[in-house]
Amino acid sequence: MSQLELHRLLQRQLKKADIEFNTLSPELMQFLHAINDSYLHFEDNRLLVERAMRLSSEELEVKNELLRQETEKQKVLIHSLKTAFKTLSTDNKELDDDDLLSVANQFSEAVEARKQLEHDLIKARQIAENSLETRKLFLANISHEIRTPLNAIMGMSGILDQSDLDEEQREYLDAIRSSSEGLLVIINDILDMTKMESGKFSLESIPFNLDHLLRPLLRAQGVKAQQKGIKLELARDLEVDNILVGDPTRLNQILANLLSNAIKFTEIGKVSLSIQLIHRQGPWQTIEFAVTDTGVGIDDAKMSTIFEEFSQEDTTITRKYGGTGLGLTISKNLVEMMGGKLEVLSQKGVGSTFKFSIELSKGVLEIIKSGSDKSAINLNGAKVLLVEDNELNRLLAITLMKRWNTETFIAVNGHDAVEFLKTKSVDVILMDLQMPIQDGFVSTNRIRKELQLDTPIVALTANALESERLVCLEAGMNDYLSKPYRPEELYAKIARFVNMEKPDSPKDSSISFSLEKMQKMYSGNQEHVLKTTEIFLNQLEKDHEHLISLMGTLDFELIRGAAHKLKPSFDLFMITIAKEQAVALENAAEAKSESEVSVALLQMIQTVSEVITQLKTIQ
Repeated sequence: MSQLELHRLLQRQLKKADIEFNTLSPELMQFLHAINDSYLHFEDNRLLVERAMRLSSEELEVKNELLRQETEKQKVLIHSLKTAFKTLSTDNKELDDDDLLSVANQFSEAVEARKQLEHDLIKARQIAENSLETRKLFLANISHEIRTPLNAIMGMSGILDQSDLDEEQREYLDAIRSSSEGLLVIINDILDMTKMESGKFSLESIPFNLDHLLRPLLRAQGVKAQQKGIKLELARDLEVDNILVGDPTRLNQILANLLSNAIKFTEIGKVSLSIQLIHRQGPWQTIEFAVTDTGVGIDDAKMSTIFEEFSQEDTTITRKYGGTGLGLTISKNLVEMMGGKLEVLSQKGVGSTFKFSIELSKGVLEIIKSGSDKSAINLNGAKVLLVEDNELNRLLAITLMKRWNTETFIAVNGHDAVEFLKTKSVDVILMDLQMPIQDGFVSTNRIRKELQLDTPIVALTANALESERLVCLEAGMNDYLSKPYRPEELYAKIARFVNMEKPDSPKDSSISFSLEKMQKMYSGNQEHVLKTTEIFLNQLEKDHEHLISLMGTLDFELIRGAAHKLKPSFDLFMITIAKEQAVALENAAEAKSESEVSVALLQMIQTVSEVITQLKTIQ
C-alpha cells in the first residue's frame, strides 16, 4: 500500500509522526490498513448521511409547499362555506369560526334548516295550487250560475222584442236587455282575467278589414253616446291599410272598452277615436289608436293605479257608473300581448286620452264563394232531444225550435236522456252539462259506451272557458255551445248535424254582380258608382243584422217588409239569385208558412252575407 492510497486523514497523522512505510512491520501495516478501512468507511457513511440529509431537506420543502397549498385551499374552502352558509341561512347569519369541522357542523345544520324551508315552500305551493284550482272551480260555478238564467233572460227578451209592445213596455224591455248585457260583460271580463293569469290566453293572427271592424263598433257605441247627448267622432288616417293581419276580436274588445269608458265618464262634449299611421316599413305599419274624451278626467294621484285589477279612481265611481274595474286591466294586457303599451294622459275636470301603438302588417282577404252545397238546412221535422234541467232555458229552446218546426223531446237530466235513447232515436242531442242525478259528461259516456250510439251531441254549457270545450270533445261530444246563445247560433249547431233534405236552390248559387246599370245611370262616373256601392254596402250590413234578429221570431210582416226592401237594390246590382230569393221569402211570409219562411230566411241571410263579401272586393 502506498501512502497515496491511504485516507487523507491517516496520511496527515503519519506525516506528523514522520513514519516511513518501508520500516513498518507487517503487523503494523495490517493495523494501519484496518485504520485506513475505518476512515474510508467513515467517509462513506458521512457521504451517505450528507446525501440523506440533503434529500430529506428537499423532501421537507416539497412537503411544506404541499402543506402551504393545502392550507390556502382550506382557507378558500372555509371562505366559500361561509359565503354559502350566509346565502343558505334563513336569517342571513354569518360564520365567525375558521375551524373546518365546526364550519361543517354549522353548515350541516343550515342545510337541514334549508330543507325544512323548501319543504314548507313546497307545501305552500301545493296550497296555492289548490287555491287556484278552487278559484277556477268557483269561477266555473259562478259562470254557470250567472249564464244559465242569463241565457233565458236574454233569449226571452229577444223573442219579446219581436212582439207588439207599447212605448212603456219597450222601455222596460230595453232596461232588462241593457242590464243583461252589462252582466254578461262582467262575467266575460272575469273569465278573460282568469285565462290571462293562467297563461292560457292567446291571440289570433288573421286578415281582417279595419273599416268593417270599426263600423259596427261605432254604431253600437254611438247609440250609447246619443242616449247621453254627446258626440262620437272618428278620425281615421287613410294612409293606414284597410286590410290588416292581427286579432280583430281582441282589437275590437280593446277599442270597445276604451270607448265605453270614455262615454261612461263624459256628460258634456264628445268622445273621439283617432287612428293614425306612425311609421311604415315594407308591409309593416305602426298604428296609433287613441280615444279622447271631455269627461271627468283622472286625478294625478290615481293615475298609477287605474290599470290595476278591480281598481277605479274612487269608490263613488263604482256606485255612480258601475263596472268591475277590470276593463282597463284587460285592455292593458291585450295591448302588451300585441307588442304595444297602453298609456293615459288626463286632467281632472278636462278629459282623458287613452292611446296605444301596435305594429300590424298589410293583409289580403280571400274571397270565398258559396255554391249550392252551402245551402241552408231545413230543420222541418228534425228530431231533437233537449236535455236541460233549467225550466226557463227549456222554455226558451222549445220556443225557438217550435218555430223551426223540429220534433222536440225533453229530458230533465242525463239519466232520463239515456233511458229515452234506449227505445227511441233522434237526429241530434242538445246536452246540458251540469244537471242533478246525472250530468252531461256521465250521460255522454253512457250513450257512447253503454248504448253504442254515435248520435251527434252538442254540449250546452254556461262555462265559457276554452278548456271546457276541449273537455267536451274529449268526452265524446261533437260540438259546444256556450250560454247565453243567440237563436241563429243554436239553429246553426242543429243544422250542422241534422241529415235533412236541403231546400231547392239554383244549380249554381255562386253570387255574381254587375255595375253595368249604375255605369249607365251615372254616365260612367266611377266616383259616383263607388259612392253608391258604399252606401248600399253599409245599408246591406244593417239589413243582414236585421234578418238575423228575425230568426227567432218569425214575424211574417217584418220578414215580408225586409225581403221587399232588398229587391230593388239586388236588381240595381243585377244580383239575380239574391233577388229571386228575396221574392221567394216575401211570398212565403205573405203565405204565413212557418216552414217555408224558416228555410227561405236562413237562405236569405247566407246569400246577403255572400253579397256583402263580394261587394267589399271593389271597396
